[in-house]
Amino acid sequence: MGLYKHVFPARDGRPSLAFIGLIQPWGAIMPISELQARWAAKVLAGKMKLPSGHVMKGDVEMVKKEMKERYVESKRHTIQVDYVPYCDMIGGIVGCTPRFWPLFLKDPQVRMKEK
Repeated sequence: MGLYKHVFPARDGRPSLAFIGLIQPWGAIMPISELQARWAAKVLAGKMKLPSGHVMKGDVEMVKKEMKERYVESKRHTIQVDYVPYCDMIGGIVGCTPRFWPLFLKDPQVRMKEK
């Protein structure tokens, strides 16, 4: 089968299972786990819907293909993700990505601060 976005089993029907933190990021796992948990909570509570099983399976196959092209074939590289793009993707799904530009435009201190 496979896990859609490394979280949900790729199948039709009402979701009742989510895997949190079952991933190997190039970065910290705790922020990723938090984003996954936010998404899982919304889906399991019925506040968000997953795509059809067909769409999820297609996404899983695409990710497998990308992994095969990027890494040598091994069991280790089946759950590897790049930290920032993965966080942005899950944050975008959940609706909690940081909004940098409004802060940048509103607060001159942010723009002018030197390190």
